[in-house]
Amino acid sequence: MEFCISNARFGAHEAMLTGASGERRAALLTGLAWHARQRDPARARAWVREALPLVESLADAAGRAACLRRLTLAQAEDAWLCGRLAEADALAAGVLAQAREAGDDCAAADAAWVRAWIATDGGRPAERDAALADALGSVWQNKGVLLKS
Repeated sequence: MEFCISNARFGAHEAMLTGASGERRAALLTGLAWHARQRDPARARAWVREALPLVESLADAAGRAACLRRLTLAQAEDAWLCGRLAEADALAAGVLAQAREAGDDCAAADAAWVRAWIATDGGRPAERDAALADALGSVWQNKGVLLKS
């Protein structure tokens, strides 16, 4: 999943929610929650709440796990932005471990990036630097996908 998208693309994705159900709605809500995490945290939280039961019911285990990782990262960023650093770091660390196990370099890079900013706000520069190096390593691991634009 892209780290950020334009406002125009965001609006287009939001418009697609109308009438969407099942897997399609779960995917749209997951993407919207991720992309709204800093734009509009309250809406992101609402979309996470709506997406979770839909995602939990997905038949495809790998797709379900990928969506859950992304939704959990949105929750981690929300906790970070609200100053709940320990909660945010625990959520992001969990996603990082799961992403590594699944070979999901994109989610691993994003989770490490979130952990870097949590460490920054927590006054832990050595952990920040390690997390940034970890994020960069995940990007390079899959540079064809992550550095395409």
